[in-house]
Amino acid sequence: MKEKQKRTRRVSNEIHQDLEERLNYPCLGFQSYVQANEQVNNTFETSIQYAILRNYMIEFFETKVKKPRKSHINKSEELEFINF
Repeated sequence: MKEKQKRTRRVSNEIHQDLEERLNYPCLGFQSYVQANEQVNNTFETSIQYAILRNYMIEFFETKVKKPRKSHINKSEELEFINF
């Protein structure tokens, strides 16, 4: 039997960490997959294709094209300030 050829990941651990950080905070998030692709390619000086990055983000972070979010990013922070 042939041994399976191991595939190398095109998205490095540094890029994964950066994406995870940005996707978990609404203030730092992306407006689109195109914006995410441009940011990764400019920041890390790589040339990851759009489709590869999009599929990676969907697989590892369960991103969607449209995701419900707060009506205002700072809404909960404003409410906490008022309560004190």
